[in-house]
Amino acid sequence: MKNLKTTIHYSFYALLSTFLISCAGYDEYSCYENVQEEFPNAIAIKSPIGEKYSFIVIDADSSVYYIETMNKSDTKLTQKELIHKW
Repeated sequence: MKNLKTTIHYSFYALLSTFLISCAGYDEYSCYENVQEEFPNAIAIKSPIGEKYSFIVIDADSSVYYIETMNKSDTKLTQKELIHKW
């Protein structure tokens, strides 16, 4: 019985550590890099005050986008909304 408890505890800790390692760690810079990859010719990429994983992008054709990143497991773009197109 004691061996079973120990095995369960080790399995739980291994699963927990695997999950924590696989998460993106809420990396703001990685989010910024993903936005840069999506908009390579952007004139400006700004993060609104108080927002860590959201960006305002002014693209080369003067289109303005609101971008959200950071889903539960990676830093990819989760929302891309066109605000204004000139």
